[in-house]
Amino acid sequence: MYGDGRATEGGDMHWRAYEVSFGDVLNDYFSVYLSYLNEGHPVDHHRDGFAALGSFRWSVGNRLAFEFSAGPHFNVEMAVLQIGQPIFRLDVHAQCRIFGRAARQ
Repeated sequence: MYGDGRATEGGDMHWRAYEVSFGDVLNDYFSVYLSYLNEGHPVDHHRDGFAALGSFRWSVGNRLAFEFSAGPHFNVEMAVLQIGQPIFRLDVHAQCRIFGRAARQ
């Protein structure tokens, strides 16, 4: 994963990262999306996040469009601490920026 200007250090992962987004086209140029981001599960951590994105779309012909998205990202991490029995700790991290780009056909 790459975030906040630096790459995270490697380690064992139990799950792959993925994103699920839902959105709506407001007009020919603008769209909005809500996204859930599963940032992978390193050992004893479960990182998830939510983003609200505004997108600018530029159509090139009838079959191709370029899109640039930006908005806030809220990161939540659940850590499993092994002290006798598993203890779940929920940390809500500060908001950060998220950017995206796409070419759609």
